[in-house]
Amino acid sequence: MLVPTILALLTCLLPSSLCAPAPFPNALALIEAQDDLTLIATLINRQPDLVTLFSTVKNVTIFAAPDYTFPNRDLDVPPFTNTTFVNAVLRQVVLEGIHPTRDFQPQPQYFKSKLTDPEYVNLSGGAAVGRIVKLNDTNNFRAAGGGSTSNVLNNGSNIAFEGGLLHKISFPVNPPADITSTFTPPGPADVAPNYSILNASAFGLLDTLTETQDVTLFALTNEAFTAAIKQYVTSNQCAGESVLQYLKSYAIAPGVYYGDSFDGRSVETLSGRSLTLAGVEKFPELSVDGRRVAVADIFVKNGVVHLLDE
Repeated sequence: MLVPTILALLTCLLPSSLCAPAPFPNALALIEAQDDLTLIATLINRQPDLVTLFSTVKNVTIFAAPDYTFPNRDLDVPPFTNTTFVNAVLRQVVLEGIHPTRDFQPQPQYFKSKLTDPEYVNLSGGAAVGRIVKLNDTNNFRAAGGGSTSNVLNNGSNIAFEGGLLHKISFPVNPPADITSTFTPPGPADVAPNYSILNASAFGLLDTLTETQDVTLFALTNEAFTAAIKQYVTSNQCAGESVLQYLKSYAIAPGVYYGDSFDGRSVETLSGRSLTLAGVEKFPELSVDGRRVAVADIFVKNGVVHLLDE
């Protein structure tokens, strides 16, 4: 009798979200029951394939932005009337696996989402990813949208449904953009204004990269990029050719290297130059050949961008 008694006691001591049956039969039922998720519920119910997804999906974690986090709540105007856009947004916040906040770690973790539409995804893995990480004791979720980051709300985390969990987040996210759009105004407010010279100077290279599967771009600020090019250009080189060669040597690497790849490994750029990625143990204090990464993990359609300020 002792063993069953101990087991019963341990069961009672577990968090209720882990030992009690999930009160909602599926994700859609949970979302529809939340007073502050009415916008998402309405958008899901407008598209039959989303109704099917949220009614049947299992072994997932959903990151849902409450109504009050949306700057515009009129669902009859763009972008809410763009069904492809809305579909992409709602699929990319559904991550594979069940991830309670207790499992968030100081080092980033990356999981595939349910977004596979080729209009937004050109990755060999076939799906856009989301990142979860604990930053400064805050549980954090990142999807696309120019690197927009949302915090998991303390009063809206670990809500169980049959087959998964839902976390409410502090900011809605957008689907991945291509590289050119990310660096061209009116691209993301935290990217385009400070890095637009990179796009203007690339002479079509970024347009080409937009169509290339699996790339990583290490992007310098306007100031740092101008200083680097001045050092790189020599008297017998055409400035335009030098810009392209610099980008191929220092800024562009084939393959997708998210923040968890900054573990001391070396990667080759388009020109074959080796760059060292370091710092994941002190995330987000990452570096590329000793240069500081200001913002890591801006997810784009065909890879990832890391912003450098030196």
